Amino acid sequence: MLLGLGMGLQNAAARALAVPDLTTTVLTLTITGIASDSRLAGGPGSRIGRRVVSTGAMFLGAVVGALAALHGNPAQPLLFAGLLLAAATAAAFTLARSHAGWTEPL
Repeated sequence: MLLGLGMGLQNAAARALAVPDLTTTVLTLTITGIASDSRLAGGPGSRIGRRVVSTGAMFLGAVVGALAALHGNPAQPLLFAGLLLAAATAAAFTLARSHAGWTEPL
Protein backbone atom coordinates (compact mmCIF):
# COMPACT_ATOMS: atom_id res chain seq x y z
CA MET A 1 0.00 0.00 0.00
CA LEU A 2 2.83 2.40 0.83
CA LEU A 3 4.59 1.61 -2.44
CA GLY A 4 1.39 2.32 -4.38
CA LEU A 5 0.92 5.59 -2.51
CA GLY A 6 4.52 6.57 -3.24
CA MET A 7 4.14 5.80 -6.95
CA GLY A 8 0.91 7.78 -7.05
CA LEU A 9 2.57 10.79 -5.46
CA GLN A 10 5.48 10.50 -7.89
CA ASN A 11 3.12 10.45 -10.87
CA ALA A 12 1.06 13.33 -9.49
CA ALA A 13 4.24 15.39 -9.16
CA ALA A 14 5.30 14.44 -12.71
CA ARG A 15 1.88 15.53 -14.02
CA ALA A 16 2.03 18.81 -12.11
CA LEU A 17 5.51 19.61 -13.44
CA ALA A 18 4.47 18.65 -17.00
CA VAL A 19 8.08 18.00 -18.01
CA PRO A 20 8.25 16.43 -21.50
CA ASP A 21 9.93 13.02 -21.73
CA LEU A 22 9.60 12.42 -17.99
CA THR A 23 8.40 8.85 -18.29
CA THR A 24 6.23 7.10 -15.74
CA THR A 25 4.26 3.90 -15.87
CA VAL A 26 1.22 4.11 -18.12
CA LEU A 27 -1.28 2.36 -15.89
CA THR A 28 -0.26 4.20 -12.73
CA LEU A 29 -0.34 7.51 -14.59
CA THR A 30 -3.82 6.73 -15.92
CA ILE A 31 -5.12 5.88 -12.45
CA THR A 32 -3.45 8.99 -11.05
CA GLY A 33 -5.15 11.03 -13.77
CA ILE A 34 -8.54 9.62 -12.78
CA ALA A 35 -7.96 10.63 -9.17
CA SER A 36 -6.27 14.00 -9.67
CA ASP A 37 -8.61 15.24 -12.42
CA SER A 38 -11.77 14.26 -10.55
CA ARG A 39 -14.11 16.97 -9.34
CA LEU A 40 -13.64 15.62 -5.81
CA ALA A 41 -9.93 16.56 -6.04
CA GLY A 42 -10.72 19.96 -7.55
CA GLY A 43 -9.97 18.98 -11.14
CA PRO A 44 -12.05 19.51 -14.28
CA GLY A 45 -13.31 15.91 -14.37
CA SER A 46 -12.66 15.57 -18.09
CA ARG A 47 -11.90 12.33 -19.98
CA ILE A 48 -12.69 10.08 -17.04
CA GLY A 49 -14.68 7.67 -19.21
CA ARG A 50 -11.81 6.93 -21.56
CA ARG A 51 -9.41 6.51 -18.65
CA VAL A 52 -11.71 4.13 -16.79
CA VAL A 53 -12.25 2.06 -19.95
CA SER A 54 -8.52 1.84 -20.67
CA THR A 55 -7.76 0.87 -17.06
CA GLY A 56 -10.50 -1.76 -17.19
CA ALA A 57 -9.14 -3.12 -20.48
CA MET A 58 -5.65 -3.46 -18.98
CA PHE A 59 -7.11 -5.23 -15.92
CA LEU A 60 -9.21 -7.56 -18.08
CA GLY A 61 -6.18 -8.40 -20.23
CA ALA A 62 -4.15 -9.22 -17.12
CA VAL A 63 -6.92 -11.48 -15.79
CA VAL A 64 -7.32 -13.31 -19.11
CA GLY A 65 -3.55 -13.75 -19.42
CA ALA A 66 -3.23 -15.04 -15.86
CA LEU A 67 -6.12 -17.48 -16.28
CA ALA A 68 -4.70 -18.73 -19.57
CA ALA A 69 -1.27 -19.24 -18.03
CA LEU A 70 -2.64 -21.01 -14.94
CA HIS A 71 -5.26 -23.24 -16.57
CA GLY A 72 -3.94 -23.71 -20.08
CA ASN A 73 -0.70 -23.85 -21.95
CA PRO A 74 1.87 -21.35 -20.64
CA ALA A 75 2.36 -20.14 -24.23
CA GLN A 76 -1.34 -19.26 -24.58
CA PRO A 77 -1.00 -15.65 -23.31
CA LEU A 78 1.70 -15.04 -25.93
CA LEU A 79 -0.60 -16.41 -28.62
CA PHE A 80 -3.46 -14.17 -27.42
CA ALA A 81 -1.15 -11.15 -27.41
CA GLY A 82 0.07 -11.93 -30.92
CA LEU A 83 -3.47 -12.30 -32.26
CA LEU A 84 -4.57 -9.09 -30.56
CA LEU A 85 -1.55 -7.25 -31.98
CA ALA A 86 -2.32 -8.53 -35.49
CA ALA A 87 -5.98 -7.47 -35.19
CA ALA A 88 -5.06 -4.01 -33.88
CA THR A 89 -2.48 -3.56 -36.65
CA ALA A 90 -5.00 -4.54 -39.34
CA ALA A 91 -7.63 -2.20 -37.88
CA ALA A 92 -5.17 0.70 -37.63
CA PHE A 93 -3.96 0.14 -41.19
CA THR A 94 -7.53 0.02 -42.50
CA LEU A 95 -8.69 3.09 -40.58
CA ALA A 96 -5.58 5.11 -41.48
CA ARG A 97 -6.39 4.73 -45.19
CA SER A 98 -9.74 6.49 -44.81
CA HIS A 99 -10.47 9.46 -47.05
CA ALA A 100 -13.39 10.76 -45.01
CA GLY A 101 -13.55 14.51 -44.54
CA TRP A 102 -12.83 14.34 -40.81
CA THR A 103 -9.53 12.51 -41.40
CA GLU A 104 -8.04 15.18 -43.65
CA PRO A 105 -5.70 17.79 -42.08
CA LEU A 106 -7.09 21.31 -41.73
